[in-house]
Amino acid sequence: MRLARLISVLTMLAAAFCARAQYDIDQFFIRGQMALNEGQYLQAINNFNVLVRLDPSLHQAYFLRGIAKYNLGDFGGAETDFDKSIEINPIDGSIRAGNCFTILLSPRPMHAVTAMA
Repeated sequence: MRLARLISVLTMLAAAFCARAQYDIDQFFIRGQMALNEGQYLQAINNFNVLVRLDPSLHQAYFLRGIAKYNLGDFGGAETDFDKSIEINPIDGSIRAGNCFTILLSPRPMHAVTAMA
């Protein structure tokens, strides 16, 4: 009886922890998007940095962080984030377009042609 109760409590705690982690990820994503939309690019980058640490497979976090870096004039940082987002999700065409636009503004604009391929 005690073992069954202990297993039940541990299962509930594990479920609560997983739900809390997902909530944190969602909150940082929403905060990052809001900051990005409001032009608060450093705040957006900070939120997306947390997302990347919590779940390095979130290609959207890299993509949106790249947009924030682009708006701050950090074209190299933006390109790096776009490249990482493409590496995680090579199918999303909007990431490739953002990457190419960033490269066009860099010292090596002809590289944009090969980046789009």
